[in-house]
Amino acid sequence: MNNWQIRSEMLIGKENIAKLNNATIIIAGLGGVGSWATISLARSGIKNFILIDKDILEISNINRQAIAFSDNIGASKVEEMAKMLKRINPEITTQLLKLNIDKENAVDVASLKADYLIDAVDTITAKASLIKHAYKNQLPVISAMGAGNRLEANNFQVCDISQTYNCPLARSLRKVLRKEGINEGVKVVFDPSEVEKPESWPAHERIKGPRKDLFPPSSMVFAPAISGMLMALEVVKDLIG
Repeated sequence: MNNWQIRSEMLIGKENIAKLNNATIIIAGLGGVGSWATISLARSGIKNFILIDKDILEISNINRQAIAFSDNIGASKVEEMAKMLKRINPEITTQLLKLNIDKENAVDVASLKADYLIDAVDTITAKASLIKHAYKNQLPVISAMGAGNRLEANNFQVCDISQTYNCPLARSLRKVLRKEGINEGVKVVFDPSEVEKPESWPAHERIKGPRKDLFPPSSMVFAPAISGMLMALEVVKDLIG
């Protein structure tokens, strides 16, 4: 390839491009937030990725996930992301892990040799476990807070988790992390805005479980994409100093 990064070099310099080319990033979760973060990092010059997600693509992913198309429904998310990354830059290397993060495997994930961890998983338990072990291993981590039930995306911001407010997910995560002795020092992307109340819920979209009133969050592309891009930007800034 010719120097496709020339516009980036003009902005951040050749030495910083080299830093990005040599970095390895773990992406935990390739949904609405994680997929856009990954694509943004690839286009910024990151060449080495560890992609983690057990899910397959579903038709309801098309409205917001960077790797979801009408012709790849049912395909593995990590495999489809790996293909897309190769189309962006054939020199990209990927390690694919088809697993759901939990308390048991989070320690192994956070022990992988990498320069940064992007946490874009959905559950509090998985997030807390990833952050806990990354914190112990001195692996830089940035975690995505809630991006669902939002149409507007202009209030997302990066801060320490101790500075978050008006975000139910961040509030719950802070509580769990405090029990692990972690009160600050964790970078997050969050939106303090009030969430939208969904107009209606299709009956077939109910989440199976004991709670009859539980539904998946409503979403369009704007909020998760902006959240993911902000995470990627923060990783780039940290890597190049």
